Amino acid sequence: MPALRNIALLALAATASAQLSSVTSSLSSGCQSAATSLISSEFASCASLLSLVSVVTTSGSIISPLETWLNSACTSTCNSSAIDAAVKIVDDGCSSDLADGNTIVTALKYAITNYDTEQKALCLQSTSNSTYCISQLLTSVQSATGTDLSVTDIQSIYSNTTILSQLTPAELCTDCNHGLVSAFSSLDNGTLTSFASSECGSSFADGQTPSTVALKSGNGTSSSTESTPLSGAGRVGAGAMVAGVVAVAFGALSLM
Repeated sequence: MPALRNIALLALAATASAQLSSVTSSLSSGCQSAATSLISSEFASCASLLSLVSVVTTSGSIISPLETWLNSACTSTCNSSAIDAAVKIVDDGCSSDLADGNTIVTALKYAITNYDTEQKALCLQSTSNSTYCISQLLTSVQSATGTDLSVTDIQSIYSNTTILSQLTPAELCTDCNHGLVSAFSSLDNGTLTSFASSECGSSFADGQTPSTVALKSGNGTSSSTESTPLSGAGRVGAGAMVAGVVAVAFGALSLM
């Protein structure tokens, strides 16, 4: 399963009876009730679920609403009890859906269970300008495609390596993307790190976070040097690596 199948599926709970009714209609009545219960949970508050709705339902580029959500979600922490309670809501209310292998519910549970790892990855910023690393990556992809990057574009971006190969080594092999690969490595099946090593050199898949990348905190990130490309970056197949990062971070968006 792609990691974070995805954090965007958390918005499913926040819109269980509204914008995503066509998605929730595939869930059992008990599971729909569980999604409603999740809205009022401690987890919904600490994960800023309501702010996540705008990412899923936007009709234009997802980058701005994504950053709005991250500005909220990255300054809050979900403790283990809040996460465990949210998982229990899903387990108890969606037991039949889980048993039937419903991909939406399975992904939702996965996203909640791995929220700590997901948040730490998505909240990485360049210390030079406090720009989210995931935003930098998606902005590069958006510029390469020449169109606004919407929710429905995610699946095509994952498969369209011809377009993604237009990214230059300077856009691809940055410290920020190095940090993203490292942060998502525990949720990856090895494909992402393999792409990273192939396209940007073995050091790109070393599991380390460059000193020019840091987690956003309540006071922002500290100043440091500009994120720079790593040496040994190749251009051939660059789209595969970017597609991997996007898939790991936003795989579930294409389900919305």
